[in-house]
Amino acid sequence: MRYRKRILKEMISAIEKNETVQKNTDLRKAIAELYKAWKFDATAKTIRNCFKRGGFSNQTDDSDSDDEDAIMADLKEKWKTVEGNGRITDDATLSDILEVGTELLTASYPTGEEILKSLMDNNRGQENEDVLQPKPHRTEMLQSFETIKRGFQMEENVPDSIFSSLIKCENFYENLTSRNAKQCKTTEFFK
Repeated sequence: MRYRKRILKEMISAIEKNETVQKNTDLRKAIAELYKAWKFDATAKTIRNCFKRGGFSNQTDDSDSDDEDAIMADLKEKWKTVEGNGRITDDATLSDILEVGTELLTASYPTGEEILKSLMDNNRGQENEDVLQPKPHRTEMLQSFETIKRGFQMEENVPDSIFSSLIKCENFYENLTSRNAKQCKTTEFFK
């Protein structure tokens, strides 16, 4: 309502300047007026009202409806000025101004069927995905380094930097695992 009040003020200003009054506002102007409404008109009370109307708060403030009534009365008065001037010729009403955009979809919620389909699609996709692999054992990792080094040794034109990088990786892993080493349980030998 505060945004629409600003738009009506703009219409009245145009009438007073003997300019053409436009019922529709371009996007740039709308953004500018929304910014001003937020920056200058929105108070903590306004925000509390929004949360209350959205069902997020059960606090009541008796003066809330008084503010809304005052804004609505002011809007009606300003509309009389605009309408009475005769500059709006397309039979626009105050309701047209106040309710503009109320039909626009601002959020959508999935239907039960859409949720069910999504779940079924996810389940189908999971059947085809690989199962998470367990962490490889230390000996498996060290054997892998040896296998990779042996494989590169059998290839031609492999730069020495590859071998030194592999050795650095192997040394890093050995140091990492030796610091985290703990005493083995007898049950680990039977795996």
